[in-house]
Parts: sequence; structure tokens; C-alpha cells
Amino acid sequence: MDVQRAAALVARALFQTDAQLAELLSAEVACLDADTPENRAVVRKLLAQAEPRMSRARGQFAIVGSLFENNLTLVLDEEGAEAFVYDDDIVSLDDRDAPPGDPWARNVAAARAVRELFTSWRAQLVRSVRLCLFGGTRDMAQLLSELGAASRVSHLALRTQREGEPHVAIATAFPELRGLSCRVKELAQLLAEGAPALRSLVVCGDAWDPHVMEMAMHVPRLSHLGLFYTPTQPADLARLGEHPLMNRITSLEIFSTNDARGFPFDALLEKRDAFRYLRRIYLAGHIVMPDTRARFADWPEVEFVTWDRRETMAHDFWTTGWGADAR
Repeated sequence: MDVQRAAALVARALFQTDAQLAELLSAEVACLDADTPENRAVVRKLLAQAEPRMSRARGQFAIVGSLFENNLTLVLDEEGAEAFVYDDDIVSLDDRDAPPGDPWARNVAAARAVRELFTSWRAQLVRSVRLCLFGGTRDMAQLLSELGAASRVSHLALRTQREGEPHVAIATAFPELRGLSCRVKELAQLLAEGAPALRSLVVCGDAWDPHVMEMAMHVPRLSHLGLFYTPTQPADLARLGEHPLMNRITSLEIFSTNDARGFPFDALLEKRDAFRYLRRIYLAGHIVMPDTRARFADWPEVEFVTWDRRETMAHDFWTTGWGADAR
């Protein structure tokens, strides 16, 4: 139950403010725990009920955003806490927070919150830390190392906003990291020393670069690969299907809402046997026609994901650590 714990805690917290959403998230957690036809049917039913309300009342990438309005959020149960650390978007900083001559300097609020947490009695409660950073990893890694908390970082989601941000190798900086989301250009530096505990890798940008597969092959415990925000060609699927990585991982996601309708569905169906070892294949489903979806009716491992990722909230907590891009 380790990988589902954070999503289950968030669902429990949501019951106080949004029971419908909490019920859906709880059902998705159950489906991750036991991927049975019965559990999938419950999720589908709840999705059908929730979709009209969500599309009217909630903005994109904000399904569970109400819980994550601060730089640091603790979600607790009787045994401890999951810490969600959000480093402010550096393009919208108040100039007062930036040193002279450096308007891109990071807001120190997240670092201050982390230091206050791990120098207080609450530090003993924290089981894992989930980072969402808009800058490099170096400063936060150094701080967590000083506080003796680097080994508690379980997820790192990088939304880097400028070139040349300073990064550190995650094997040294975050030795227990289980989920990484980053740009393709950052991958080599982050995985320079390997990633012994990494289970999930989500890459954004030119995700079909052969370099991605080469690096992923050196992650011994990898079970999920996400290729985000990139157009897909039939040749890409052919190379992926032939790659030995497909014999090692258990789930794959190819997600880009802008290119969803242009995805080569025929090529995927033709290569179905190459992906036979995968228990889940997530595809972007934004404005994909019902007749296209119907062609995958006898391939239950394939699931279509809408633009706000309501179908994969629990899955996202496991892979990127943040569930439906929570902040």
C-alpha cells in the first residue's frame, strides 16, 4: 500500500470539502491496489457522474488544488505525514524577493517552510517529501542534506522555466527517489549516477529522443514510463515496441492533449503484440472520437485520459507525486 498511501490520505482529507471528488479518488486508489474489472467499473461509474460538474466548476490542472495552496502542505494519518513542497513559479515572483540584478531569483518561501518543518517536532512525522520545483535541484538538495532529510524525498516534479538551471545527480541528492518528472534535456544530469530506487520516469518535451530509452534502461527498478507533450509518429511506436524496455516495465503513458487526435492509433493496434507485457497503457483522450475509442474495447489495458487527468489522479500521485497537477 506504500505507493497508494499519499493518494488515499488526500482522498480522506477531501471528504471534508468535496465528497464526490474524494469518492472518485478513493475508487482510483482501490483500482491501483487491485486492478479488477469490478474496481474499474466503479471508477467508470464515478467518472460519468463527476465529469459534468468538474468541467463546469474546476479549471484545468486544479482538480485537487484546494489542498495545496501553500508552499508546504502536510497530509497526515495516525502513523505520520506526507509533505508536499511547492517552490513558487519563478516568472511571477515579487521583485522584493529577488536580489538586485536577478529578477529570476527563487522565492525563499518553500526553503523557509522546509527548514521550519525539519527543525521542529513535526519532522518526526514525515514519511516522505514530494517536491515540485520550478528552478534547479541544487539549492533544495543542499538544504535537505543539511537537515538530514534528503533520503525522505520520494518524488521530484521539475517544471524548469529557463535554461542552465543547476541540477545535482539524484542518486546522491535523493537516494530514495521513486518518481521523477523532468524535461528531456535535464535527464542526463539528473541520472548521471543512476537512480537505484526510481520506479516512475516521466519525460516532457522531445520525449521520443532515443536518449530517453537509453537512460531508462539504466534504471533497474523502473516500472512506469511517461512520454509527455510530444507528437507521436508510427515510426516512434515501432521503435518503442521493439525496444527491450517494453519487456521490463508494466505501464506506459503517451500524453499530449494538443496532439491527441493525431495520435497514430492504427499503428498502435498493428503493434499490439509488442506491448503485450504492459498492464496499463494511458493515451491522451482529449476530443478523441468515440468510434476511435471503441476500436480499443477489446484491449482493456488501454485507457484514455482527458485533458484534466481526472482518470489518473491516484496514478499521478504514484508517478509524479502530485495528482492531477495539483498546484
